[in-house]
Amino acid sequence: MKNQFLRQAWTMMRQHKLFTGMYLIGTAVSIALAMTLFIIFYIKLGPVYPEYNRHRMMVIESTQEKIQYESQYTTIGNGGLSSKFADLLKREAESIDKIALLTRRHGKQTIEVPDKSKKTEEYISTVNAEYWQVFNYRFVDGLPFTTEQINENVAVITTTLAQELFADTHVAGRDLVLDEKSYRIVGVVESASGCMPITQGNVWNASTFYQEDEFMGHYKAYITSDDVDKCMTEINDVFNRYTQTKPENYTYTMEMEKHWQNALDCDNETEDAAQWKTPADVAKAFPDAAFCVHFSRNHMKEKNGKSARPKFHVFFPIEPVTDAGELTRLKRKALTVFPAFD
Repeated sequence: MKNQFLRQAWTMMRQHKLFTGMYLIGTAVSIALAMTLFIIFYIKLGPVYPEYNRHRMMVIESTQEKIQYESQYTTIGNGGLSSKFADLLKREAESIDKIALLTRRHGKQTIEVPDKSKKTEEYISTVNAEYWQVFNYRFVDGLPFTTEQINENVAVITTTLAQELFADTHVAGRDLVLDEKSYRIVGVVESASGCMPITQGNVWNASTFYQEDEFMGHYKAYITSDDVDKCMTEINDVFNRYTQTKPENYTYTMEMEKHWQNALDCDNETEDAAQWKTPADVAKAFPDAAFCVHFSRNHMKEKNGKSARPKFHVFFPIEPVTDAGELTRLKRKALTVFPAFD
């Protein structure tokens, strides 16, 4: 019977070639679009190397200082966050775990070996020591630079750049010249994908060459915390206390948001397997809501003495949220519908 069905189908396909072609092309295009959408969501939302801390991360990308003078003349300054204000946040916001600071010089800079036999041009990223703890690069040689080395001429490069300049990846301890200054290579990391705008690059240095004031600077700040909502509230409190010490004609703005505005976790912490939830249960609980699912690295794996179980992240498309209270309200509402969320 099966063979007869296949012969009939083949006969129909030969008799109706146009419709057969349209059906096949339509099916192929639909599958391709679905796969493309999945890949885009994964790159933007998933724990992709080396950005494994996205689910517990906040970002401060820009700041502004506005001064209103009596003559009605106004000056406006735009920039990033200063390392001084980042230190203030670290001291006063108890929920902060780490703060990674990152800035890139404008335009590509010349990078070459000391004898000038090989050279190339790359964008140079300037970072602090905690950058390597927020973003988990894999070091194939050497180590990241430390806080004690932050004012030294040290650098970390990728295996791609090491191969290009030295034809070797084990080059920690050797020197290279960045923009006509000599730097010692302290570590070599595996290259990140070019799809990762934050962490892509081939060279990072630790020189603190920027002149900064107390608040505005040149850095983007990537902040990790085990309680993101509480941490956002604490950061806003520190910011408000700081602005209250300034003259009334000074206005400050700080743009902060969660890296993932809409991520909810389900780790099935209960030991009762009958109560474990899956993405199918989420679909039943939110029948009219669109969402996507990314399975945890520890999905169906034993961890900390606990048996293997479903572990996944759920992402709901929402409008950008910058108010911590509003974000907390939305999450609590989701918890009332699906209490299995962490």
